[in-house]
Amino acid sequence: MALRKIAILGGGVAALSAAFELTEQDPQHQLFDITVYTIGWRLGGKGAVGRDKEKGYRAEEHGLHVWTGFYDNAFELVDRLYAAMNDLDLSPPFGSRENAFEGLDRSVLMEPFNSGWTSWTIDIPPHEGIPGTPRPAVSLVDFLRSLLECSVQQSQSIAGFTDQWPAGTQHSAVAAGTTDGPFRTARAKIDILPQDPRAVSPSDAAELQTILRHARTQLCDKPVSAAMSRDPREIVAEVALTIAIGMLSDGVLWQGFDCIDHQEWTNWMRSNGCSDSTLDSAIIRGCYDYVFGFFGSRHTDKYGNVIPCRNVAAGTGTRILLKLLFTYRGSFFYLLKATMGELLFAPLYQVLTKRHVKFEFFTKVEHIGLSQDKASIEFIDTTVQATTHSGNSYDPLIWIGADGTIPSWPSHPDYSQLVQGQALRDQRIDLESAWTKWPGVAPRKLLRGRDFDDVVLGIGIGAFCTICSDLICHTPGWREMVDAIKTTATVAFQAWTNVGMRELGCKQDRTALSGFVLPLDTWADLSLMLPLEKWPHPPPKGLAYFVGSLVDDPLNPPPPFCKHSYPARMLARQRRRMLHWVESNLHFLWPGIEGPGHAIRWERFFDYRAYSPPTRRRFFAQYPRVNINPSDRYVLSVPGSVFKRMEAGKSGVDNLFLAGDWVRTGINAGCIEASVMAGRAAAAAIAGVDIAMPNANDFDDVSLPTALLPALDLLRKLATNAVAGTGEIEAFCVVQQRPRCELEKMLPDGLTLLEPPAPHSTIKTAHHGASSDAEGKTEKTPEIIPEPPHHVVLIFARQRNVRPGPLPFGGAHYLEIAQLIPDVIHKNAPSLQNVLFSYMPQLFVSSLAATLIGQNFYGFNKQVARIQDDNDSFSMRSSSGTIRTWFERDGVPGGIDSYLVIKQLRDKLDQPLVGVQPDGNFIYSMLKYGLGGAVVQPIKGKVALSSPFAHKAEEIELVPISKPPQKDDSWGFRFIAPWTLSLPFNFPAGQPSSSARNLARATGEYSTALLGRILVRR
Repeated sequence: MALRKIAILGGGVAALSAAFELTEQDPQHQLFDITVYTIGWRLGGKGAVGRDKEKGYRAEEHGLHVWTGFYDNAFELVDRLYAAMNDLDLSPPFGSRENAFEGLDRSVLMEPFNSGWTSWTIDIPPHEGIPGTPRPAVSLVDFLRSLLECSVQQSQSIAGFTDQWPAGTQHSAVAAGTTDGPFRTARAKIDILPQDPRAVSPSDAAELQTILRHARTQLCDKPVSAAMSRDPREIVAEVALTIAIGMLSDGVLWQGFDCIDHQEWTNWMRSNGCSDSTLDSAIIRGCYDYVFGFFGSRHTDKYGNVIPCRNVAAGTGTRILLKLLFTYRGSFFYLLKATMGELLFAPLYQVLTKRHVKFEFFTKVEHIGLSQDKASIEFIDTTVQATTHSGNSYDPLIWIGADGTIPSWPSHPDYSQLVQGQALRDQRIDLESAWTKWPGVAPRKLLRGRDFDDVVLGIGIGAFCTICSDLICHTPGWREMVDAIKTTATVAFQAWTNVGMRELGCKQDRTALSGFVLPLDTWADLSLMLPLEKWPHPPPKGLAYFVGSLVDDPLNPPPPFCKHSYPARMLARQRRRMLHWVESNLHFLWPGIEGPGHAIRWERFFDYRAYSPPTRRRFFAQYPRVNINPSDRYVLSVPGSVFKRMEAGKSGVDNLFLAGDWVRTGINAGCIEASVMAGRAAAAAIAGVDIAMPNANDFDDVSLPTALLPALDLLRKLATNAVAGTGEIEAFCVVQQRPRCELEKMLPDGLTLLEPPAPHSTIKTAHHGASSDAEGKTEKTPEIIPEPPHHVVLIFARQRNVRPGPLPFGGAHYLEIAQLIPDVIHKNAPSLQNVLFSYMPQLFVSSLAATLIGQNFYGFNKQVARIQDDNDSFSMRSSSGTIRTWFERDGVPGGIDSYLVIKQLRDKLDQPLVGVQPDGNFIYSMLKYGLGGAVVQPIKGKVALSSPFAHKAEEIELVPISKPPQKDDSWGFRFIAPWTLSLPFNFPAGQPSSSARNLARATGEYSTALLGRILVRR
């Protein structure tokens, strides 16, 4: 079987996560032929790093990357990646995930006070558990309970606060017979709520909402001292209560956070009673800074800088904040002891290369082209930027660290490997820039069928207006998505210091701070990365990362890409802005950086040039960056945009799958967790499996670890002996009568249809008037009577939780359309002459993995097809043909005994299956639908058939089964049931058998001998 060619466009987290998950599903390299196409010389996207050999191998990054304790998918990816490295005799960085990441249990926020700034250090105690490992479910009611507990803890620590009802509270709002205040009363009410949020009654929600409003009134009535800034504990408590009130008042408990995502977060908080002073506080500002949550502007400051507007969707913002605060495990934050280039992208490159994934560096995607019918990706126009002298693949890695054992990425290509290397060096070409003047070496067109079958689009959405114009113009939903999802440029500044952070006045090492002044409102102490750099003595002792938003100026939009000087001009402009910021504001963060007369002590900045005079020239020895490339722009979560995001497997195009932090994932924000989830979802859609993920939705936030899900590996190990499976099916069955001659053509040699019982025959005699011969005798004229038709069952199914029988976990989900011919017998097999089989001439599935297993192990004529379902209707398009259905339920659901006509069909559906192996031998298996306990229901509707299901195109209308169908009628029913599939079995030719029961027993005995027991029900 030919491998399915997958072209992955982009080299960021989502793209590489998709590649990794596909190889996890295909450990023996039997399914996929994967090629990653990426611009330039390195992987990483917005998380890329460049190590500059001429500057002590210092890390030069796009910005600050801090992980959180709720990033379960991202951490679990690291765990499996490092385990794969060990299996492949590669060395994980720092030996393990635990050694590569360092927990941080506090956060610092900056609050304006008395013409200056004061810092609020918030200690956040570690939680039980390890991120990335299985966790218990967290429901919306749990969030409600956590919000109240947070407000109770914060308010109780405020001097002079008492839990009592505000003056003038109506007695009806006070719980009868209790003297508890509103906080204790609310706690008691929440404790008795059902765990399922959708079971909370509106009356209970309204009563609790009223109590929480009284609690907030009591909290906020405490007078504020003019001698000090507002107490941050009171602000935290007010924020928690407001979110709880909003969840109750706006239906979040019943509908999830998306129901408020059309509102801006500050406006939503204000509409639910949050005070302006809290909304202007460091706590709220820090939330916006954390996600670069600004888009649009109203005016500029006196320096000409654009003042941005807050712009975060209420649902997405609230969801992320609650996960951040209440679902982290281990530490609140995690700092990286090296860059993501070393901890994630180099390991991914090493493992994927070992797993036969190919990397085409120096490939710039120019245009993604649709087929003539706009249904699939037909070609991809690219530009080859550079070629190697050897003609072999480019070797991208360098080795860093004290012992040179950690792979990383250089700041510039290895020019010595490239034919064009000298020209690229002399002209100082940035191959990653959209405004580069480098024309490239040659165009290259990737073609469907030759270079790819399926495409994973893992490029940042900021580039889509250029590369996805066909999709935007011709595919439903694409223009709306591109218009709705906003992005922002960002700025970053890395500073190396000659003294440690304590000497600069920081109260603690490993500070992570937000809520400060633009353009660099967020910073973190990442001095723990310094050991990987290689400086002459004395080396720097401190390393700080600063980041912030660079809001677009509508009066000065980015110019066309032919304006090659634009990046240099933007960098120079933002460097001047950063220098002004350092001289005006840095002393608030680093008091020790300020000397006499408020002058900056430039000698405290490290200068790799060993420049002696301690002047502001040392600023230019640091690393500033502007992230203005379209694909580098940060993806925002503005109001309403979540509804326009597409899911990874629902691009609207047959062979296109989506991977990026712009994909709808359940996080819907620009972060590594969302990127990993999108990549994982794209791989799941391609492979036809269901990869359950934490953080994927608001109502079912628990899943099994993905490491357990790829049961395909175990299936391959058992393939030489046996395979068994179980699952659950929701099927819409259409029962037809079709001509026997048509069906006989569908059967393989050696099989035929059961002869119909007497008195039917194909010829009978009848009188049609007088017909005399020469002697006057009347002759009987033979009349050709059509042979009786034969039953056929069309099955349109949603398969769920499909897994190998011996394993109690996993669960592939896919769609399936089958044509089942019952009452099939062997022509020349005396030992099987009394056994009725069912044969499936057509079996289409949306899962490649299921196809492979069905073809190789069970002899089923499985084919991959594009199958879509919409409520109770199905459509399919494949190279073999098409089919469309419309179904409507037409009766009361019940057991199979409720409907005689359905019950009469049961024996045909329970017949053993016969298939044909690749070597031509028959193979058998027992598929039991569990119809005895199934829920069945009549249906009505229409089915539009064409080849290969029918000899010619036709439309079938189903008749109701309220009365027994006539001979030629087509009718249908729906059923839901568990199913079990036995191990495949080659029946011994000489063994006698007289019934399907004997065949089932023989199959069962064979299976039991191999696995101990054949079937495991869920």
